[in-house]
Amino acid sequence: MDVLITDIRMPIMDGISLVKSLRKHNESLKIVISSAYGEFEYAKKAIELGVEHYILKPVDIEEFSYRRS
Repeated sequence: MDVLITDIRMPIMDGISLVKSLRKHNESLKIVISSAYGEFEYAKKAIELGVEHYILKPVDIEEFSYRRS
């Protein structure tokens, strides 16, 4: 299983654009966004794109640990 952990704001490409681009090539990729930006619009867009989790920084280690469903 492939997993991507990314942020929302990055120098070259923002996290939402990265997720959109990767989804075109790999719909089964598991994606986690960890960001200091808690704005609802970011989280809403992430959900629309099928992101597994949107975790706010500072990261709570319990929230960040992987649990298999």
